[in-house]
Amino acid sequence: MNNNVTSSKPEGIVNINDVKSLWKIVRKNWYIIIICLAFAYAFSSIYVYKLSEIYEAQTQILLKSRDTRYADQISQGIAGYWWYDANQYSDELKIVKSFDLVEKAVEKLKLDVSYYIVGRLKTAEVYEFIPFEVEVISIKPSLYELPIYVKFIDQYTCELTYDKGDGAITKKTFFDTEIVDNDFNIIIKKKSNVIGSFVKNMSVVQYMIRIHDKQSLVYKYQAAISAEIPEKTAILKLSVTDEVPQRAVAFLDTISKIYINNSLSYKYELNNKTLEYIEKQLSEVVAVLQVIEDDLENYKESRSILDLPKEEEEDFTQLTNNEKAKVELNMQLSSIEALEKYIIEDKDPELLPPAFYVNNTDEFLKKSVAELYSMQIQINGALFNSTEKSYSINEINLKIKKLKENILIYINNTKAAINSNIDRINSEISMKEL
Repeated sequence: MNNNVTSSKPEGIVNINDVKSLWKIVRKNWYIIIICLAFAYAFSSIYVYKLSEIYEAQTQILLKSRDTRYADQISQGIAGYWWYDANQYSDELKIVKSFDLVEKAVEKLKLDVSYYIVGRLKTAEVYEFIPFEVEVISIKPSLYELPIYVKFIDQYTCELTYDKGDGAITKKTFFDTEIVDNDFNIIIKKKSNVIGSFVKNMSVVQYMIRIHDKQSLVYKYQAAISAEIPEKTAILKLSVTDEVPQRAVAFLDTISKIYINNSLSYKYELNNKTLEYIEKQLSEVVAVLQVIEDDLENYKESRSILDLPKEEEEDFTQLTNNEKAKVELNMQLSSIEALEKYIIEDKDPELLPPAFYVNNTDEFLKKSVAELYSMQIQINGALFNSTEKSYSINEINLKIKKLKENILIYINNTKAAINSNIDRINSEISMKEL
């Protein structure tokens, strides 16, 4: 049996004839390729033009003045540098981005309404130089973020147009007049600088507004805010991103002022409350001392001590001194007991008994109570934007608990010593009266 095998040379991947055919097609239709390239260029240019630009604004807030800084001397002793522990201001980062502060800034700037100018290719958002302002009293939630077109008709009226999905709705209304219907309750206020000669030019401009849900808007700005405290400084750096640079600057300026005013208000309120209670306790102490003085005068008169011989006069002086010492010890004991009751009952942490600072001279107790007061105020500040179960709050609470235990032990020992002194003075007074 004969087998015939035919061999052939394999063709290349690219056939020269195919290349020639493709070239002929390109050469005959070159204008189509140029048109496609021009169309692609124009389309990409329009697309880039219509994209929204994002801007960033920055500001800085000095948390503490230079006069209150403390110096750290370098170990080599060559130079000293002013520095801060950034951890002590970590709560400020949360406070400045808190919902309450951002909400106040949004409300003050009236950011719940955004304004746009509709162009042929692009609808641009604007913040300044708008000839009207929209005040939203109420609105259906379904109309949030819905484009509402505003057009000037004349100096006194305008036209609103919007589409809820079932056809365009057009309404004519007067400026500065409340619009009340089933969809919304708003007022379109014309700016005072808009006069008749400008209305004709503005009537050819198509304006658009979007009304935002306030809560969602606050969340948006919370996410847009960036806050940090650079190492070894007491400067709070804030930045915010926005599509409109003027609005970003205005927002940072406003939230900075609100943050500073809130901090000052908290300090003023705390100081006023402390001064109020100290003055109240001082008035009570003065009244008690006046009663004691009157009692001493009555005691001297009732016993006819004024005309006694010198020896009896010395006894009277010693008796008077003992009575005075006894009164002071009783007042000190009352102050200690008030402090003990305050610690055991866990009273309002901002209101320590001011009578303790007036009557007690025990340096250990003064220092311990001042430390307790400082930690309690620290917790109050931290609770502004943290929960009671956070790690930092629990850590401070453990320190407060330990400090209270030490203070209570010391108070018990002090009370025993004071009572012993009172008993001794009572014995001396009894002996003198015999």
